[in-house]
Amino acid sequence: MPLTPLYGPDDVRAQRTEAYHQGFRVGGAKIILDGGSPGRSAYLLEPYHVQLPGEVDYRGYSHFASQADVDALVTSHFQAGNPLYIHALGDAAVEQAIQALRAAREAVPGADRGTQLIHVQQAKEGQLDALAELDARVTFQVAHNFYFGDFHVEQIYGPERTARLNPARSAIDRGVSVSLHHDSPVHPVDPWMLVWASVDRKTRSGRVIGAEQRLSVLEALQASTLEAARQFHEAAEKGSLAVGKRADLIVLDRNPLAIDPASLREVRVLETVKDGVTVYRATYATR
Repeated sequence: MPLTPLYGPDDVRAQRTEAYHQGFRVGGAKIILDGGSPGRSAYLLEPYHVQLPGEVDYRGYSHFASQADVDALVTSHFQAGNPLYIHALGDAAVEQAIQALRAAREAVPGADRGTQLIHVQQAKEGQLDALAELDARVTFQVAHNFYFGDFHVEQIYGPERTARLNPARSAIDRGVSVSLHHDSPVHPVDPWMLVWASVDRKTRSGRVIGAEQRLSVLEALQASTLEAARQFHEAAEKGSLAVGKRADLIVLDRNPLAIDPASLREVRVLETVKDGVTVYRATYATR
Protein backbone atom coordinates (compact mmCIF):
# COMPACT_ATOMS: atom_id res chain seq x y z
CA MET A 1 0.00 0.00 0.00
CA PRO A 2 1.99 3.04 -1.18
CA LEU A 3 1.78 5.92 1.28
CA THR A 4 -0.17 8.89 0.03
CA PRO A 5 0.23 11.83 -0.57
CA LEU A 6 3.84 10.66 -1.15
CA TYR A 7 2.39 8.62 -4.02
CA GLY A 8 -0.47 10.36 -5.78
CA PRO A 9 -3.69 8.76 -7.08
CA ASP A 10 -2.33 8.31 -10.60
CA ASP A 11 0.89 6.71 -9.27
CA VAL A 12 -1.08 4.16 -7.27
CA ARG A 13 -3.48 3.44 -10.12
CA ALA A 14 -0.56 2.82 -12.50
CA GLN A 15 1.05 0.32 -10.10
CA ARG A 16 -2.06 -1.40 -8.75
CA THR A 17 -2.68 -4.94 -9.94
CA GLU A 18 -4.89 -7.87 -9.02
CA ALA A 19 -2.11 -10.37 -9.80
CA TYR A 20 0.77 -11.18 -7.46
CA HIS A 21 4.41 -11.06 -8.56
CA GLN A 22 6.81 -13.05 -6.38
CA GLY A 23 4.32 -12.89 -3.54
CA PHE A 24 3.56 -9.18 -3.71
CA ARG A 25 1.16 -6.78 -5.38
CA VAL A 26 0.17 -3.12 -5.02
CA GLY A 27 -3.37 -3.26 -3.65
CA GLY A 28 -4.28 0.38 -3.10
CA ALA A 29 -3.25 3.55 -1.26
CA LYS A 30 -2.61 4.10 2.44
CA ILE A 31 -3.44 7.34 4.25
CA ILE A 32 -2.18 8.01 7.79
CA LEU A 33 -4.41 10.42 9.73
CA ASP A 34 -2.81 10.23 13.19
CA GLY A 35 -0.21 8.42 15.27
CA GLY A 36 -0.27 5.89 18.10
CA SER A 37 -1.70 5.79 21.61
CA PRO A 38 1.29 4.77 23.78
CA GLY A 39 3.28 7.63 22.26
CA ARG A 40 0.33 10.01 22.78
CA SER A 41 0.08 10.99 19.12
CA ALA A 42 -3.33 9.41 18.46
CA TYR A 43 -5.95 12.08 17.70
CA LEU A 44 -8.75 11.96 20.28
CA LEU A 45 -12.09 13.73 20.73
CA GLU A 46 -11.50 14.03 24.50
CA PRO A 47 -8.17 14.75 26.27
CA TYR A 48 -5.75 12.03 27.30
CA HIS A 49 -6.51 10.54 30.72
CA VAL A 50 -3.29 11.84 32.31
CA GLN A 51 -2.05 15.25 31.19
CA LEU A 52 1.74 15.53 31.25
CA PRO A 53 3.55 18.66 32.50
CA GLY A 54 2.82 21.56 30.14
CA GLU A 55 -0.24 19.90 28.59
CA VAL A 56 -3.72 21.40 28.89
CA ASP A 57 -6.56 19.32 27.48
CA TYR A 58 -4.07 17.61 25.14
CA ARG A 59 -5.86 15.36 22.60
CA GLY A 60 -3.06 14.40 20.20
CA TYR A 61 -3.12 15.71 16.67
CA SER A 62 -3.97 15.04 13.05
CA HIS A 63 -1.38 14.67 10.32
CA PHE A 64 -3.47 16.98 8.14
CA ALA A 65 -3.93 20.72 8.47
CA SER A 66 -7.67 20.65 7.79
CA GLN A 67 -10.64 18.40 7.14
CA ALA A 68 -10.80 19.84 3.63
CA ASP A 69 -7.32 18.42 2.93
CA VAL A 70 -8.44 14.94 4.02
CA ASP A 71 -11.64 15.21 1.98
CA ALA A 72 -9.73 16.22 -1.14
CA LEU A 73 -7.18 13.41 -0.82
CA VAL A 74 -9.79 10.68 -0.25
CA THR A 75 -11.93 12.01 -3.10
CA SER A 76 -8.96 12.02 -5.47
CA HIS A 77 -8.40 8.31 -4.84
CA PHE A 78 -12.08 7.57 -5.29
CA GLN A 79 -11.87 9.35 -8.65
CA ALA A 80 -8.86 7.19 -9.59
CA GLY A 81 -10.67 4.00 -8.53
CA ASN A 82 -8.03 3.13 -5.91
CA PRO A 83 -8.93 1.04 -2.85
CA LEU A 84 -8.07 2.97 0.32
CA TYR A 85 -6.56 1.84 3.62
CA ILE A 86 -6.78 4.62 6.22
CA HIS A 87 -4.83 4.66 9.49
CA ALA A 88 -7.27 6.19 12.00
CA LEU A 89 -6.47 5.19 15.57
CA GLY A 90 -8.13 7.82 17.76
CA ASP A 91 -11.83 8.67 17.58
CA ALA A 92 -11.09 12.18 16.26
CA ALA A 93 -9.16 10.60 13.38
CA VAL A 94 -12.04 8.15 12.84
CA GLU A 95 -14.35 11.17 12.57
CA GLN A 96 -12.05 12.69 9.95
CA ALA A 97 -12.23 9.47 7.96
CA ILE A 98 -16.02 9.33 8.19
CA GLN A 99 -16.41 12.90 6.97
CA ALA A 100 -13.93 12.33 4.13
CA LEU A 101 -15.67 9.14 3.00
CA ARG A 102 -19.01 10.94 2.95
CA ALA A 103 -17.54 13.77 0.89
CA ALA A 104 -15.89 11.33 -1.53
CA ARG A 105 -19.04 9.26 -1.95
CA GLU A 106 -21.02 12.42 -2.76
CA ALA A 107 -18.39 13.60 -5.23
CA VAL A 108 -17.90 10.17 -6.86
CA PRO A 109 -21.17 8.22 -6.65
CA GLY A 110 -21.33 4.62 -7.79
CA ALA A 111 -19.67 1.41 -6.73
CA ASP A 112 -18.57 1.36 -3.11
CA ARG A 113 -14.81 1.22 -2.59
CA GLY A 114 -14.91 -0.91 0.57
CA THR A 115 -12.41 1.32 2.39
CA GLN A 116 -10.51 -0.25 5.29
CA LEU A 117 -9.91 1.73 8.49
CA ILE A 118 -6.80 0.58 10.34
CA HIS A 119 -6.55 0.33 14.17
CA VAL A 120 -9.72 2.26 15.25
CA GLN A 121 -8.73 1.82 18.89
CA GLN A 122 -11.36 4.34 19.93
CA ALA A 123 -14.74 4.68 18.19
CA LYS A 124 -18.06 5.83 19.55
CA GLU A 125 -21.27 3.92 18.86
CA GLY A 126 -22.51 6.60 16.46
CA GLN A 127 -19.25 6.44 14.54
CA LEU A 128 -19.62 2.70 14.10
CA ASP A 129 -23.16 3.30 12.82
CA ALA A 130 -21.67 5.70 10.26
CA LEU A 131 -18.98 3.20 9.22
CA ALA A 132 -21.65 0.55 8.69
CA GLU A 133 -23.67 2.95 6.54
CA LEU A 134 -20.56 3.79 4.51
CA ASP A 135 -19.64 0.08 4.15
CA ALA A 136 -16.21 0.85 5.60
CA ARG A 137 -14.28 -2.14 6.93
CA VAL A 138 -12.26 -2.13 10.17
CA THR A 139 -9.12 -3.98 11.23
CA PHE A 140 -8.43 -3.98 14.96
CA GLN A 141 -5.00 -4.21 16.59
CA VAL A 142 -6.37 -6.43 19.35
CA ALA A 143 -2.96 -7.55 20.64
CA HIS A 144 -2.81 -4.01 22.03
CA ASN A 145 -5.39 -5.03 24.64
CA PHE A 146 -2.91 -7.49 26.12
CA TYR A 147 0.37 -5.60 25.71
CA PHE A 148 -0.82 -2.06 26.55
CA GLY A 149 -4.21 -2.47 28.25
CA ASP A 150 -2.96 -1.77 31.78
CA PHE A 151 -0.99 1.26 30.59
CA HIS A 152 -4.06 2.60 28.80
CA VAL A 153 -6.18 2.31 31.95
CA GLU A 154 -3.65 4.21 34.02
CA GLN A 155 -2.22 6.76 31.59
CA ILE A 156 -3.81 7.00 28.15
CA TYR A 157 -7.58 6.48 28.04
CA GLY A 158 -8.58 5.76 31.63
CA PRO A 159 -10.86 2.87 32.70
CA GLU A 160 -14.01 3.82 30.79
CA ARG A 161 -12.44 4.40 27.38
CA THR A 162 -10.05 1.47 27.77
CA ALA A 163 -13.09 -0.79 28.19
CA ARG A 164 -13.89 0.21 24.59
CA LEU A 165 -10.35 -0.36 23.34
CA ASN A 166 -10.78 -2.02 19.93
CA PRO A 167 -14.60 -2.29 20.11
CA ALA A 168 -14.90 -5.36 17.89
CA ARG A 169 -18.21 -6.58 19.36
CA SER A 170 -19.94 -3.25 18.72
CA ALA A 171 -18.63 -3.21 15.15
CA ILE A 172 -19.73 -6.75 14.30
CA ASP A 173 -23.15 -6.18 15.85
CA ARG A 174 -23.62 -3.37 13.33
CA GLY A 175 -22.63 -5.55 10.38
CA VAL A 176 -19.21 -3.94 9.96
CA SER A 177 -16.56 -6.25 8.47
CA VAL A 178 -13.92 -6.85 11.17
CA SER A 179 -10.42 -8.28 10.78
CA LEU A 180 -7.47 -8.53 13.19
CA HIS A 181 -3.82 -7.47 12.99
CA HIS A 182 -0.61 -7.04 15.02
CA ASP A 183 0.92 -4.03 13.24
CA SER A 184 4.25 -5.89 13.22
CA PRO A 185 6.86 -5.11 14.47
CA VAL A 186 4.83 -3.31 17.16
CA HIS A 187 3.72 -6.75 18.39
CA PRO A 188 5.18 -10.21 17.62
CA VAL A 189 3.38 -11.98 14.78
CA ASP A 190 1.16 -14.75 16.16
CA PRO A 191 -2.34 -15.10 14.66
CA TRP A 192 -3.53 -17.31 17.53
CA MET A 193 -2.65 -14.59 19.98
CA LEU A 194 -5.04 -12.32 18.04
CA VAL A 195 -7.83 -14.89 18.24
CA TRP A 196 -7.25 -15.32 21.98
CA ALA A 197 -7.07 -11.56 22.63
CA SER A 198 -10.38 -11.02 20.82
CA VAL A 199 -12.11 -13.69 22.87
CA ASP A 200 -10.46 -13.21 26.28
CA ARG A 201 -9.61 -9.45 26.31
CA LYS A 202 -7.13 -9.82 29.18
CA THR A 203 -4.15 -7.57 29.86
CA ARG A 204 -0.69 -8.68 30.93
CA SER A 205 -1.77 -8.31 34.56
CA GLY A 206 -4.78 -10.57 33.93
CA ARG A 207 -7.32 -7.74 34.08
CA VAL A 208 -10.30 -8.11 31.71
CA ILE A 209 -10.96 -4.90 29.78
CA GLY A 210 -14.34 -4.51 28.12
CA ALA A 211 -15.82 -7.98 28.58
CA GLU A 212 -18.86 -6.77 26.63
CA GLN A 213 -16.61 -6.34 23.56
CA ARG A 214 -15.55 -9.99 23.46
CA LEU A 215 -15.95 -12.00 20.26
CA SER A 216 -16.87 -15.66 20.01
CA VAL A 217 -14.15 -18.04 18.86
CA LEU A 218 -15.92 -18.51 15.53
CA GLU A 219 -16.17 -14.74 15.00
CA ALA A 220 -12.46 -14.34 15.77
CA LEU A 221 -11.62 -17.11 13.27
CA GLN A 222 -13.79 -15.48 10.61
CA ALA A 223 -12.09 -12.14 11.28
CA SER A 224 -8.73 -13.85 10.75
CA THR A 225 -9.70 -15.49 7.47
CA LEU A 226 -12.75 -14.59 5.39
CA GLU A 227 -13.09 -10.99 6.60
CA ALA A 228 -9.38 -10.35 6.08
CA ALA A 229 -9.69 -11.60 2.50
CA ARG A 230 -12.78 -9.46 1.97
CA GLN A 231 -11.02 -6.34 3.21
CA PHE A 232 -8.21 -6.86 0.70
CA HIS A 233 -10.75 -7.52 -2.06
CA GLU A 234 -9.61 -11.15 -2.41
CA ALA A 235 -12.61 -13.05 -1.00
CA ALA A 236 -13.28 -14.66 -4.40
CA GLU A 237 -9.97 -16.55 -4.06
CA LYS A 238 -9.14 -16.68 -0.35
CA GLY A 239 -10.55 -16.68 3.14
CA SER A 240 -12.62 -19.89 3.13
CA LEU A 241 -12.45 -23.43 1.81
CA ALA A 242 -14.59 -23.69 -1.32
CA VAL A 243 -14.43 -25.11 -4.82
CA GLY A 244 -12.67 -22.67 -7.10
CA LYS A 245 -10.69 -20.89 -4.40
CA ARG A 246 -6.99 -21.26 -3.74
CA ALA A 247 -6.05 -24.35 -1.76
CA ASP A 248 -4.57 -22.32 1.10
CA LEU A 249 -5.10 -24.06 4.44
CA ILE A 250 -3.55 -25.08 7.73
CA VAL A 251 -3.73 -28.27 9.80
CA LEU A 252 -3.95 -27.68 13.57
CA ASP A 253 -3.06 -29.79 16.59
CA ARG A 254 -6.53 -29.25 18.11
CA ASN A 255 -9.98 -27.92 17.27
CA PRO A 256 -10.11 -24.26 18.39
CA LEU A 257 -13.92 -24.43 18.60
CA ALA A 258 -13.80 -27.32 21.09
CA ILE A 259 -11.23 -26.15 23.64
CA ASP A 260 -11.20 -23.75 26.58
CA PRO A 261 -10.86 -20.28 24.98
CA ALA A 262 -8.09 -19.53 27.49
CA SER A 263 -5.99 -22.14 25.63
CA LEU A 264 -6.30 -20.52 22.20
CA ARG A 265 -2.79 -19.08 22.45
CA GLU A 266 -1.47 -22.65 22.70
CA VAL A 267 -2.89 -23.79 19.34
CA ARG A 268 -0.07 -24.93 17.02
CA VAL A 269 0.05 -25.36 13.27
CA LEU A 270 1.12 -28.85 12.15
CA GLU A 271 1.11 -28.18 8.42
CA THR A 272 0.67 -25.23 6.04
CA VAL A 273 -0.56 -25.72 2.48
CA LYS A 274 -0.24 -22.97 -0.12
CA ASP A 275 -1.97 -23.40 -3.49
CA GLY A 276 -2.23 -27.13 -2.77
CA VAL A 277 1.47 -27.55 -1.94
CA THR A 278 2.78 -28.19 1.58
CA VAL A 279 5.22 -25.41 2.43
CA TYR A 280 5.60 -26.17 6.15
CA ARG A 281 5.35 -29.26 8.33
CA ALA A 282 6.02 -29.27 12.06
CA THR A 283 8.87 -31.43 13.33
CA TYR A 284 8.11 -31.09 17.06
CA ALA A 285 6.14 -33.63 19.04
CA THR A 286 2.40 -33.02 19.24
CA ARG A 287 -0.30 -34.37 21.48
